[in-house]
Amino acid sequence: MQKKKNHIPKPTYFGTNLKFLRRINGHSQKNLAQKLGINRNHIASYESGVVEPNAKIFLKACEYFQIEPVDMMSSILEDEGVDTAIGLDYDNLNTVDKFFNDQLEAFVSQTNEITKVLEGYIALERIDLAKKDSDQSSELMTSYKDLIELLKTLITTNWEFIQKVLPSRSLNEEE
Repeated sequence: MQKKKNHIPKPTYFGTNLKFLRRINGHSQKNLAQKLGINRNHIASYESGVVEPNAKIFLKACEYFQIEPVDMMSSILEDEGVDTAIGLDYDNLNTVDKFFNDQLEAFVSQTNEITKVLEGYIALERIDLAKKDSDQSSELMTSYKDLIELLKTLITTNWEFIQKVLPSRSLNEEE
């Protein structure tokens, strides 16, 4: 008798897009979880790709961020640009607005890259702490922790700036 193979579904871009939209809109995981009526741990699990949401939560997130469900699952919104994520019609922007939007997209992309670097440093710190290598000087570990805190502050400040700039841009477009 042949064993029946379990079908493992292809991962979607939901978690990546949720994280991008959450950050670009200035939400913490806890804040977004409250808005969607779920636990913060669910948001973390979705963003890390460990689990996919049920249909109700998926549709709630799409509605909250005003993103088409097919776009949320099948494409990486960050790759499509900030204008797509916040609903700007890039083709109808004037030259200055296009330049500003391009610069903002680059800033968002760089902030995401810095976030990845921070996540790497945090993971490395966990490994180093698990080793408890006595040869490491406490001064070096203190500098390392200071670097992590500096990156956290930089990322937080960047996302606060992005969140403050984007709503004003979308409001200006409606005038």
